Amino acid sequence: MVKKRDEPVFFDPRNKRWPRVKGVVTLLAVFLTLVLTLFLMNLFLYPQFKPLQRPLWLTQTVKRLSPGWSPITVGFHVHWDRNSYRSLKAHIEKLDVVIGDASCVR
Repeated sequence: MVKKRDEPVFFDPRNKRWPRVKGVVTLLAVFLTLVLTLFLMNLFLYPQFKPLQRPLWLTQTVKRLSPGWSPITVGFHVHWDRNSYRSLKAHIEKLDVVIGDASCVR
């Protein structure tokens, strides 16, 4: 049988918990404000990223391995979209690879 209590379980008659909770919440708020301020300052002071460049060894390797390289044009076709079929018919000559919808395989 459950014993009836006269006081709530977390009752603190000397109020020792509240200053601790308030201190932790205040420290957390100050820390998050500082982090957010630094993030926004960094975002607005340095808004542009340097463009990513390939390393020189990778560029030379790609040029050596593929002297007549041209990009591959890939088209996707799904059975449930009428515009997909129309677009495929209109651009089939420009495509190197056509990938069909795998969900309609039976």
